[in-house]
Amino acid sequence: MYEGGNKVRILEFLPGAKLEEVKEAVDSSRATENETTYNFTVPELPSDEHHLHVNCTAAQEKSRDTVAVCQVFFHIASSAIRPVMAASVILSLIAPLLQFA
Repeated sequence: MYEGGNKVRILEFLPGAKLEEVKEAVDSSRATENETTYNFTVPELPSDEHHLHVNCTAAQEKSRDTVAVCQVFFHIASSAIRPVMAASVILSLIAPLLQFA
């Protein structure tokens, strides 16, 4: 996994993070019979944001001329964002009530 151009170990700042294969059938318009679905679970957010990516290639090349390469991006939000968001929601709910007081 990479953050910018630096290789990082995700468990250093996301202890307890898990990437697990989904064994049950997935109800998705994008899923096909040959695709594997994974769940990425983070039980506790870090104190700062992280923008990560992984590089992926096809497991088997169907043609030597075509190389399937992709990047998967992860935006890990900061745990500090939640109280700020909650405070702004509370203020937006209280402000109209103060007009009637």
